[in-house]
Formats: sequence, C-alpha cells, structure tokens
Amino acid sequence: MLVHLTSECPQTPGPASVRHPLDHVKSVLPPRGRGGLPRTGGLPKSTGHDGCMSRRRIVALLGVIALLPSAGCRPAEVEITSQAAALVAAEHVGKPSYAVAQAYGMASEFQGKLTKTTLGYPTPDLPPGATEPQVQVLVGTEFLHENLAKCATSYQDDNCVDLDGGGTMIWSLYDYGEDPGSVHVTVLKGDTTVQVALYGAPVLEDPRTADLTIDVDDLIDAAHDPLLDSTTSPRVVDAAEHLDFWRTGPLSW
Repeated sequence: MLVHLTSECPQTPGPASVRHPLDHVKSVLPPRGRGGLPRTGGLPKSTGHDGCMSRRRIVALLGVIALLPSAGCRPAEVEITSQAAALVAAEHVGKPSYAVAQAYGMASEFQGKLTKTTLGYPTPDLPPGATEPQVQVLVGTEFLHENLAKCATSYQDDNCVDLDGGGTMIWSLYDYGEDPGSVHVTVLKGDTTVQVALYGAPVLEDPRTADLTIDVDDLIDAAHDPLLDSTTSPRVVDAAEHLDFWRTGPLSW
C-alpha cells in the first residue's frame, strides 16, 4: 500500500488530501543494485498547487511517496531521530537486516548533540580480518574533526577526494588479517556535521572503482540528502516509527 505524504507548503484549494494509514504500511524492497542489495530510483520533480516546486521521492522501504519542497517553500521540521536517520540512509544504501541506535567509529568525537544509527548487512565468505559490513550514520554538532570535510585540511591527501556538492570521501585500505578498511563521507551542513561511513567490508583499492558491498555513490547520496540533517520532515520521523528492521536492544561489538 502506498502512503502519500503531501507537501507542507501553503496551498490553494485542491483535491482532498490523501489518507495517511501508516498502521497498514507494508515494506517494499526496492530494485536490486550492485552486490544484490536493493537500491532506489531517481527523484523526479513536480509542482504543487501554489506553483512551489517540490521533489517527489519514493521511500521504497515503506512504499511511501513523499512530496518534498525546495528551498523557497520550507516545511515545518523536527529534530531527527535515529530511526529517521536509518530510514533516510536505507533509502540510498538499501534495506539492512537490522538497524540500531548505536555507533562506534567517530561517534565519540561529537561534543554537542548527536543522532546515531548503524545499519547491518551480514555477508558470507568474508576474508580474514573483515567483519560484517555496516553503514554508520552520525548527525551532530561540535564535531572535533570538521577539518575532514575538506581534503586540503584533512591530512589524508592520498586517500581523500573532495565531493561535488561539498564534503569529502576518505578511506583506509584493507590490512590482511587486521583491518578491513573503511570509507567515510563527511559533509558540513551549517552547524551540523553528517558522516555516513562503511565499516567491515574489505576495501582492497580506491573505493571509487572497487566492487564493495555498498556502493560508495550511495553513501555519498545519503550524506547529501537534505532530509539527513539535525532537523527533518515530521513525516519522515513518523514513517520511521514503522521500520520492520529496527532493533531496540543493544548489539555487542
């Protein structure tokens, strides 16, 4: 069942609003991408009744169609939750086996507010030193390493690229039997730092050309998504309360 999430921009009278039966939402797997993992499609634009340009996106995991306004017509926003961060990230990187409100990595390097989540993608037959691939999402303030958002100040010139749209992608390579390597996408959004990182999957070469469990382009898209910020649409927060892959218990790492 599709749930239509309409734009919260002021509108002139139009068709009656569509019901929002979230209690009956059924998860829908998006089309498969690299590594057999689900991926979602593009984000076509549409125009609201008032002429305000909005983006329509498919939150495929919940079968939700959301009409998102552009900068000239901002909706009311609420603080992002761990579940909402997991939903936004999973739309790009694929539906995980589970997600929790935990994270390690650079989570301890945020001195202000922090919303965190880890999405797990169990994968068989990993090489020595590799662990279960996980995507960790951090959204917070007062990050101690904002210098990582630009290669020129990151001290990681050999393993760093500046990204179109802002931010960087920094990686470390697989160390046999010791460290599987990692990929970190770091983006500054005003006072908020968003980091989407891949751990556990062996990074054998430049991740831009490597065949990884999670495509790095999807990590980048997730980090740049305007819904992944310190505040987000209340409709995303509401929809995220119904994730069938969300776990409330702690994981042991």
